[in-house]
Amino acid sequence: MNIIFERINQREISLKWDNPQGLSTTVDMLPTRTYGAESGQQLIETTKDNCVIHHRSFFKPTYRLTCDNQSHIVSERVLPLEGANNFRDAGGYETEDGLMVRWGKLYRSDHLHRLTDNDLIYLQPLGIRSVVDYRNAKEAAKQPNRLWADDIQSVFYTPDASSAELAAKASNDAEKIDFLLQLAKSGDSQLAIDNSGKIMEDQYRDFIHHPDSVDAFRNMLLLLAQSGEWAVNQHCRGGKDRTGFGIALVHLVLGVKKESIYHDYMLTNVLRAERNSRRMAQYREQTTDPNVLGFLSSMMETRYSYLDASLDEIAQRYGSVESYIRQGLGIDQQTIDCLKAIFLTAKSGGTV
Repeated sequence: MNIIFERINQREISLKWDNPQGLSTTVDMLPTRTYGAESGQQLIETTKDNCVIHHRSFFKPTYRLTCDNQSHIVSERVLPLEGANNFRDAGGYETEDGLMVRWGKLYRSDHLHRLTDNDLIYLQPLGIRSVVDYRNAKEAAKQPNRLWADDIQSVFYTPDASSAELAAKASNDAEKIDFLLQLAKSGDSQLAIDNSGKIMEDQYRDFIHHPDSVDAFRNMLLLLAQSGEWAVNQHCRGGKDRTGFGIALVHLVLGVKKESIYHDYMLTNVLRAERNSRRMAQYREQTTDPNVLGFLSSMMETRYSYLDASLDEIAQRYGSVESYIRQGLGIDQQTIDCLKAIFLTAKSGGTV
């Protein structure tokens, strides 16, 4: 069942789904994270293919739609926050064996420094009690997180991230542009100042074999395997590369369909489009050099080729994703089984 979830305002949600035969559809509201086959409160029964649901408060709802003995669960993918542009639920994706990543258990975001008081009110009931921060100490000190509960476990797992370090070298745009112009003039073959994205592809390859990255992503998976009933958020600065690979890795472990892994990864481009357009306009005020501008654009984008580089490195070094998870990361079958038990559910919300 293809369902379109759209927030109209803080208290109204629009749902649209496929129902060409006008069959009766029931819409149940489910509890966050712990929904089961029988749980839920029926809200609507209709023969239409759409509805608008009115709630008394502003929160993140999860619904189960049942039509012609087929059920599917849907929730809010992109969280409507004022101080973060890339905070979203990484659940709802189907696996190769017909299961679904549980909504409300696995989140990803950009940094949490600019969260507003209203954002904290929205986030508090979601049950996120662990935050994996991929930033290095300098990044975190510059933009410390705002958290929504006192009992949140916040851990720092720091993968090797050359592009993040490069971006942090300058304190303002003028310094950054000048630094890149000097690099371009130097002809340093190790760093292509152009729109090729080579620096990002190299970083994504490093995610697979650099010791810091191996430790960071192994620890992330081990933490998730201990999350129990609580939800986990992982983030870096923009929620783009370190977080993008981290979530893709979780999806790979869970067996999510490849097209869905790429869809979730590329969604960052949509959510950060306005921000990136604004930043590029600011950079164009500092330089007209096409190579420097192309380089900056390549560092702000997510591209298929970046995630491809990680998967290609896995194939070259380990032969398969399964071997990489077991041999490269040292994740045993018991941990994999635990992750699947925690984060997967039947598409109808019943037990696996």
